[in-house]
Amino acid sequence: MRRGHRRSGLLPAAILLLVAGCAAGRSAADPVVPEDAVEVRVRNNLTPRTLVTVRIFSRSGARTFLGAVAPGDTKSLTFREAMFESRYQLVATGEDGQEIRSRDFDMYLGARVVWTLKTNVLDIGPR
Repeated sequence: MRRGHRRSGLLPAAILLLVAGCAAGRSAADPVVPEDAVEVRVRNNLTPRTLVTVRIFSRSGARTFLGAVAPGDTKSLTFREAMFESRYQLVATGEDGQEIRSRDFDMYLGARVVWTLKTNVLDIGPR
């Protein structure tokens, strides 16, 4: 038996535990949000359950598609803007065409926006 052979088996196991521990805090559905973007986390807890598409509207009228959120799911979407405007509004459209509109809100670089659809509550804070 080579010297140190027993130890070499411990190192890969320790690395696997470390990687698993780091991954446990973030699901595969949650993308890593770049520093020059805003995280928009949407909780689709609507009843009746429906798939929604989410867009963000700026004060100037520009709209950007952010993504789709499955029924009962919470998903992090990423919003990048070359120059942030002062006011935005989120709009979720269900499969039946009905819309839910958030209140107007101010956004800043590095923010996290959390929108709960059923109660239409919007929380904005730092990441």
